[in-house]
Parts: sequence; C-alpha cells; structure tokens
Amino acid sequence: MQMELKMKIILLYARGYSISENGKTNEGITVQYLINDNLDPTFTQDDRGFRATKGSLPLSEWPNISDCPALYDGVFGMKTGSDGKAQLKLKTCQFISHLETKQKKYTPASATA
Repeated sequence: MQMELKMKIILLYARGYSISENGKTNEGITVQYLINDNLDPTFTQDDRGFRATKGSLPLSEWPNISDCPALYDGVFGMKTGSDGKAQLKLKTCQFISHLETKQKKYTPASATA
C-alpha cells in the first residue's frame, strides 16, 4: 500500500531538463518549494527568511506548472532514503493561486527592552 500526503506548497522555481548520457536519457523538472502556504518568513536570533526544499518531478507534470512563484496543492509519497530513514517525495502538484507577498523585519529582543 502506497501512502500519500497532500499539503499546500509554494512553488518558487521550476525548470525542465533532459540529459542524454551513454545512450540513456534522463528527463524531468527540477523544483524548489516551501512546505508552507504563506510567505511569513522566519526571523529569529538564529534564522532569517525561508528554507526551500529541492526536488524533482516527472516531465509529464510540466503542464500543471502554470506559474512560479505560486500556491499549489502538492501530493507527496513516502520512500526510504539511502540512510534508511523515511522521506517525503513530491510526486505531483496542482495550481491553486498566485501569491501576494509582504515583508517582515526582525527586531532583536535588545531593541524592544
């Protein structure tokens, strides 16, 4: 039984590729996304901004990617990584909407005291 998980993602970047080597062709879409449905960045003492996830999709998914950056429904499948740990892998995505962005500024605790 294959487990799937659906969650909202912000697709930041997508690029199709096709690489031929030794008579074999490897093709797909390189993607970078946020596992999140808003653009409220992290601003703490140790972290700033966003941490994007990198992945790939089959080239057949290209028609589903109508805009970047944008909000999508992402469908993830489980797989076992080379280290034996469970990993989520993006399998498909469906466009939901365009994004509105806003900027937040970090205020150190010492500045508010």
